[in-house]
Amino acid sequence: MGFFNDIKTRTKLLLSFSILILITIVVGVNGMLTARDIQKDLEKFYTERFLSNMQLLRSSSTRKKQLQRCSGLFIKPKLQRIPLL
Repeated sequence: MGFFNDIKTRTKLLLSFSILILITIVVGVNGMLTARDIQKDLEKFYTERFLSNMQLLRSSSTRKKQLQRCSGLFIKPKLQRIPLL
């Protein structure tokens, strides 16, 4: 510890703030790289999984509508009785 006690206060402050700035830069770069990786993963998920699921949902709902339209052709409608006076 003799070396640390022998240097001037100005040098100690500059050294400590330089270390803090270096740590801040490392954390910031790490955060930016992580954000970029997350963005790539989200784009991959959107293009590979989400869009295909939305297309399946649309085709499924279209098929249901078509089946509902066709079901009227195969099912006899119930006749309603008109009450006699």
